[in-house]
Amino acid sequence: MQSTPAAKIFYILKQRRHSLKAQVCVAKGMVKKSEKVVTTPEDVLQLLHPMESAFPDIYRFIQLVLTLHVLSAQAERSFPASNV
Repeated sequence: MQSTPAAKIFYILKQRRHSLKAQVCVAKGMVKKSEKVVTTPEDVLQLLHPMESAFPDIYRFIQLVLTLHVLSAQAERSFPASNV
């Protein structure tokens, strides 16, 4: 059985919520102290990339959220084509 990105997101939120919450608190402080302007999820990934092993849940969560957006856009583009 293959998991979808949405299923993985829900797993992280449900099973790893305490770890994710702790990682978010630390990462939030890092973002505030960062000299770099952080406005998008991609910016957060770039900031956390060197410390990916310290923030595995938040890093994976953001990757999945960004992937889910792309997957839903691909599905939305296919609907008009099927009405031909």
